[in-house]
Amino acid sequence: MQQLGLSPAYYVWAFHSESQDELLNSLPSMQKGAPTWAEMRQFGVGWWLRNINSLQRCAEKVGQPLTWLLSLHISVFKMRWC
Repeated sequence: MQQLGLSPAYYVWAFHSESQDELLNSLPSMQKGAPTWAEMRQFGVGWWLRNINSLQRCAEKVGQPLTWLLSLHISVFKMRWC
């Protein structure tokens, strides 16, 4: 994370943010309508995005078959919040 210029504090802040959709939409590739997995990984989206629907939309837009990741995220979400 540090090599990319992002400290873990930014991920923690984004995780606790109530404006995650706005943060997600501020990524350059999301603004262009063509998100890339490399950029999602660079900004640590998988670490801080809590909204299941947003995560699913990202996976569909990127075109990666991430169903296993989505199911893992849903499991963690249910354990944490339900």
